[in-house]
Amino acid sequence: MTAKVDTRKATLEDLRSDRVHEYEVVTPTGERLLFEMRALTPDEALDALRIVGEPPEAPYTDEFFTDPEGKVTRKRDWRDPAYLKALQHYRMRQMHAQILACWVMDVPGETTDEKLAYIAGLDNWAVSALWKITNQLIETAEEDIRHRPFRRT
Repeated sequence: MTAKVDTRKATLEDLRSDRVHEYEVVTPTGERLLFEMRALTPDEALDALRIVGEPPEAPYTDEFFTDPEGKVTRKRDWRDPAYLKALQHYRMRQMHAQILACWVMDVPGETTDEKLAYIAGLDNWAVSALWKITNQLIETAEEDIRHRPFRRT
């Protein structure tokens, strides 16, 4: 038998939470750890992405192409190994920056770069758990949204 979950109308206060959310994570050794995280506003989420700077650019090749307007442009090598590695690093730093923005813990480091490097040095299971929690706080999963059919009163 499943417990009935009550649903109430949302208030504006429900949508602007400064409250700390607690998440329990089971470590690979079976220990249970409590992580304290906070939700971000849309501006805070974007700011977290911006702190890592601009994405890397793929290098140019020796080939050219002409676009439909007749402009001749040099092709880029989107499969260049150095570019792909730099892009992966950039995306990881974005992930770490969003974790840093949500995590209530005082992460060691004087600068943002040092704090991001600290997160990058954590065990992968921990970063994975922190990223899953962060995603819950910055995005709503589709299965968490339910349409309530129109009801006549």
